[in-house]
Amino acid sequence: MQPTDDPNAELSRRLQEAMVGMDSAQISDLARQLLDRGARIARAHARPELRRPPFGQPGVLRVRAELAESDPLIWRTLDVRNDISLVTMHRALQAAFSWQDYHLYRFALGGDPFDVTSQVFLCAQDLEEGAIEDQGGVPVEQVRIDELLQQPGDTAAYIYDYGDNWDVLLTLEDVQPATERTPALVAVAGERAAPPEDSDGAADAASLAVILDDPERFDLDEINRALSAEADVLSIQALQPRLVYLLGVLRHTDVGKDCVARAQAVVTQPVRIEPAERAAALHAFRWFLDRAAAGGIPLTSAGYMKPVDVEAASTVVPGARDWIGKRNREDLTAPVYGFRLLLQDLRLLRKFKGSLLLTRLAVTAQQDPSRLWELIAGQLVPDDGFERDATLLLILFAATSPDEYLSLRGVAQAMSMLGWRYADGPVGEHHLRDLLAWEILCNVGEQSQERAHDRGPFVSRAAAALAVSALRPTE
Repeated sequence: MQPTDDPNAELSRRLQEAMVGMDSAQISDLARQLLDRGARIARAHARPELRRPPFGQPGVLRVRAELAESDPLIWRTLDVRNDISLVTMHRALQAAFSWQDYHLYRFALGGDPFDVTSQVFLCAQDLEEGAIEDQGGVPVEQVRIDELLQQPGDTAAYIYDYGDNWDVLLTLEDVQPATERTPALVAVAGERAAPPEDSDGAADAASLAVILDDPERFDLDEINRALSAEADVLSIQALQPRLVYLLGVLRHTDVGKDCVARAQAVVTQPVRIEPAERAAALHAFRWFLDRAAAGGIPLTSAGYMKPVDVEAASTVVPGARDWIGKRNREDLTAPVYGFRLLLQDLRLLRKFKGSLLLTRLAVTAQQDPSRLWELIAGQLVPDDGFERDATLLLILFAATSPDEYLSLRGVAQAMSMLGWRYADGPVGEHHLRDLLAWEILCNVGEQSQERAHDRGPFVSRAAAALAVSALRPTE
């Protein structure tokens, strides 16, 4: 059979196989299901574009948030900076209604949040699930609140917890100018206590009287303290978006508060070093690249570097300088072998015809230490999964621990609180030692006389500065 370029050919073949043995009624039912599915996909992809361009100047939006079907009405009025994302607006609403951010949420313009004719703005979990009805939805982190609300009277829908269905109507009451000192989130008014998490959607007076000690209770100061904590997370928006998300989840825990404080230090007092110091800190990396550029680094038939090169490399790779033994065989000098593999993982070296050569990526970096620094920082964080989240937290701790041994206990605790688990139990410090970032941090700058792997990685000032570069990608 000749290959076909028709993208529907495989789908057609599977459909024909599925129909084998069906009677006419079953085929008719299948056709109706396919037509209905197609119609839903078409409607989802045809969602209207109702957002408007954001304001060009700083401002404050006074937004009234009313809990639907509450009787008497439960409401809050918030002053929010116009440039906050919908993620931050979500967290502000969580604080305002004393919810705990346990469940899914979304925003909508033009109708109900689950109506396929509305424009919807989806949380990360909704996007990951990829329901047909949500096709065409926009990630909340990509949208500012002033793209939804601009003129007094504008409304938007917010729903939290798809089981209890807490529907909140957002109405813009006023727009005022702002300065750099204007708080990002402030509650200015409200009435009555909100229903607690997982209370089956009860919002009427009789039901709330059963589940709340004081349904009339409303503490503006308490809400503003919670909003102030959210503003702390907002202050770190310049960092890696995934890290900001993780800290938003952890923010109410002790380890989360420590992480937020570290993130604020990265923003306000980042560790920085001069270009000459960067070049010196990457001496081991540059030695390998220079050696590979000068005709390649020859390998033995077993795939190891030759003894003369291992001996030379052991004098520049920080982790190998106190290695016991002759340090002339790569298979017996783990720090050198591990560092060489690290350079291959970073796509700076490649094997070709019995030698280690520069990759295309490494050609410019070999001649420009600043470019090499950028490449390493840019590849420090993996794309997704456990390694991504663990690396982000690891380098956050590293960025705030210059010239110190890095304790991994806080990173392990944070990962466990985020829900990561191993078959043998919670995340432990030993699970973090296989991270690429661990090896990089151990080999940037001068190391302590004590071996890094004995006490956790020693973070030189240069390694802390590299971690900062990885956490602040826009700089």
